[in-house]
Amino acid sequence: MTGPVRALLYRTATETGLCWSELRSLTRASFNFDGDTATVTIKAEDAKNGLDDVLPLRPELAGDLKTHMALFLPAAKAFPRMRSKGAKMLRVDLEAAGVP
Repeated sequence: MTGPVRALLYRTATETGLCWSELRSLTRASFNFDGDTATVTIKAEDAKNGLDDVLPLRPELAGDLKTHMALFLPAAKAFPRMRSKGAKMLRVDLEAAGVP
């Protein structure tokens, strides 16, 4: 995963509060960029709480996600090549950034 895509993944995580497994489940079809407020939908089977949920996205994040996924097919993963262990990826990135 490239640095800019990783940064977008981390922004999406912090701005939505989604857990790692929920982020891994997202596809292009999970996002709705039409209308006044862009949203991301988490299906019940992928949600930590077992319930469907539709979350609003801030305009800046929505614009960046829309650009990122502009050529993705609906079933394509929003963040291809995500590791199954998010904490390990985050530790590597924090170390590389000089953050203890």
